[in-house]
Amino acid sequence: MKRIKILNFIVVLIIATLLTTACVPSKQSNNSVYDSKIQVVDSLGRKVEINGEVKKVAAFYPLAGHAFAMLDRNIEIVAVSQGLKRDVLLEELNPSLTNAVIAGSGREVSIETLMEQNPDLIVVTKNMVSNEGEKQKLDHSNIPYLVIDYTNITEQQEVISILGKAIGKEKKAKEYNNFYKDTVSIVKERVKNIPESERASVFHSISEATRTETKGTISSDWINTVGLINVTEDEKLNLFENTKYFVSLEQLYIWDPDAFLVNDIETAKYMMSDDKWAGLDAVKNEKIYPLPTGISRWGHISSLEIPLVLLWTGQTFYRDEFRDIDLNQEIKDYYKNFFDYEVSDKQVESILKAEGMRLKK
Repeated sequence: MKRIKILNFIVVLIIATLLTTACVPSKQSNNSVYDSKIQVVDSLGRKVEINGEVKKVAAFYPLAGHAFAMLDRNIEIVAVSQGLKRDVLLEELNPSLTNAVIAGSGREVSIETLMEQNPDLIVVTKNMVSNEGEKQKLDHSNIPYLVIDYTNITEQQEVISILGKAIGKEKKAKEYNNFYKDTVSIVKERVKNIPESERASVFHSISEATRTETKGTISSDWINTVGLINVTEDEKLNLFENTKYFVSLEQLYIWDPDAFLVNDIETAKYMMSDDKWAGLDAVKNEKIYPLPTGISRWGHISSLEIPLVLLWTGQTFYRDEFRDIDLNQEIKDYYKNFFDYEVSDKQVESILKAEGMRLKK
């Protein structure tokens, strides 16, 4: 009888231990909970199953590289497109970029090079999978891949949520999106009563002086959000290589915008020094504004710093409405809160001048 009691006690103890273990969730570092198997719905509505913790990623959309550096500094970025290798501060935040291989672009992938890196997750653009040959390469790799795509601020926030869920960092993604939404609301409130006649007209130069974005893009969205008049908004632009929009210099003289927002410092210097541009009011009045550059070029389609570019642009054009904003402190708080990185006063100056933050091609 005594032996039976002992055996019964052992059985109860084993069952209790198993039940206790089953109730404890598996955890990653940085207090994130990651199930052994999760399902993520990407921008195309594809249901993608991810097994296990994501430790190594391939990012062929620059935003993905920026987001991974923000959401989890420990993630190793093993394969990228060329653009991600040029951002100085981004590489400091995630040194794995130094050794990351260039295994593709936004439109194609070198699958052999990619497979050698053995990533747990691949992030690609809609353009890449629109090519059936490139899609088949990814399908046959047997590595889960997410397609991300967005054309406005709201959709960009949705992409951040997708990436956060994929790597078990939903809480941090939500914190970032809440900050993003709050900043948009603050900016809209401050500019809503500015009369149309007092709003500045602008042209957004992207990488090249006459290259820009059309209506229905994220740059158009943030420019409108901050109360500026985008001169290209309702115009038909020349499309090149199915991805790049250009206008002629003659058309720019017709529009003669109050200012240019330029996302490349060398392009801004060219516009201010070349005689062909000298007759534009923006050049005469020295209102060629290089957009700041931090983790990425503020306001660029793949930038996480659009909340900051909204504040900077608001303060640049509507000083009275944004006079109480301490932009330097906002910049420091942003990188500390979301990248766990303390920028110095000197770095803030470099970011705002867009000097030395991005390597030349």
